[in-house]
Amino acid sequence: MVDRDVLIAKYDFANLIHGNVYKFQETLEMAAAMCQVKSAFISLLGNSYQDILSQTGIQLEKMDVKKSICQFTIQGTDLIMIPNTGEDDRVSHLGLDKSKHQIVFYAGQPLYNSENECIGAFCISHDKPKTLDNNQQKILSILASSFMKELDYQRKLINMIINMDTDFQVANQLKVVDLEIKLSKLQTTTMQQNIRLKRQHESLKETNENLKTFAYIAAHDIKAPARAIYSFAQLIQAKLKPSEHTETVTKYSDIIKSASKNLINLVSSILTYSETESKEFEMKSINLNKIIDIVKINLSELIETKNGTITSFDDPIYVDGQKVQLVQLFQNLIGNALKFQDGSKTPEVIIGYQELKDKYVISVTDNGIGIDQQNLYKIFEPFQRLHSTPEYIGSGLGLSTCLKVIENHNSHICIESNKSEGTKFSFSLPKVTEVNNQTGERKTELSRIPQSSSQVLPMH
Repeated sequence: MVDRDVLIAKYDFANLIHGNVYKFQETLEMAAAMCQVKSAFISLLGNSYQDILSQTGIQLEKMDVKKSICQFTIQGTDLIMIPNTGEDDRVSHLGLDKSKHQIVFYAGQPLYNSENECIGAFCISHDKPKTLDNNQQKILSILASSFMKELDYQRKLINMIINMDTDFQVANQLKVVDLEIKLSKLQTTTMQQNIRLKRQHESLKETNENLKTFAYIAAHDIKAPARAIYSFAQLIQAKLKPSEHTETVTKYSDIIKSASKNLINLVSSILTYSETESKEFEMKSINLNKIIDIVKINLSELIETKNGTITSFDDPIYVDGQKVQLVQLFQNLIGNALKFQDGSKTPEVIIGYQELKDKYVISVTDNGIGIDQQNLYKIFEPFQRLHSTPEYIGSGLGLSTCLKVIENHNSHICIESNKSEGTKFSFSLPKVTEVNNQTGERKTELSRIPQSSSQVLPMH
């Protein structure tokens, strides 16, 4: 049986070589970015403990192998992928989804050296459930292989230096020649892999752009016939003369109208979601009170039907944002708060804020049906519906759109909810401090919304 402490001791030099930290961080950052996850890390596993290097450059404390998810990675030769650690029998008892590192999704590629010994794992993790497509799995495998080859090359070079005699002559000249040949091959392979990765990245970007364009065009093309179906169903009912079939025709016409209306709403939601996918939007000074006023007007029919009350702050709050998207954000959150009620109480929505240095933390709280803790992460997935359509009508894209808007404003969203006790959504928006007192316009230069990786965090 292999003594794992002795095995990984062969690679103790890894942290001592000056260029390694930067080089390895760069590899890990590439893995996290291309797999669209929160973090990437390298784990070397001994008999009882493991050492971890993350892409942030922080050397984490030693962790008991029995409490580590990486223990399962080194048991095989292939990539291991766990979409949701809280629901996987192998690791659910570790409580990784509730730990300080919030490992909900995990994928690990075993690291086998040139002697076919597994020294650890090349891993990525995310704070919500997900999976990797084929391209991302290949990328992870290539990066892991590249990392392992680099470590083995360094180990052999160090061994060669140790084997020099007292006159500083290489003990075996053939080693140098062999080393140079291998180094040359490794450099060529690395260059080819980098070129291949770059092409794959560009291909993925192009595919994503094509999908967005397709969704936008398809949505527009579908909307027209859906509206026509709805209109002609109305005409049939208007022209219908009393007969023994009147009740049946009216019933079927109502079904056609309802289905076509749902289709129109779904297409509109897809269009909105597609538009919010883009990360580049011009940001301007926005009076948040006016955004909420617009939303109240847009939802006036729903507010009146539900007899709901919307309470918000009176102070003028100026944020750096994109007007159309902020209207969509508050409209979806307030609309859901009014819609997801059990009828036992009058719907109430409270919008509040806290001031924190350069941002406002905004909260939207309701007294609705609430969300089970196990479903907190699911509600932001596109087309994820926790309730049946007849009970609560919707497209399943409302909260997905909210999350995209929050991402575009370089923030994350927090959820606090319990079944039957209502829900509280919180998120931050950048503060605008220099405002013209007469016009309300910002005095500073316009900025662009930066790219960010959003987090969905449950609040406890």
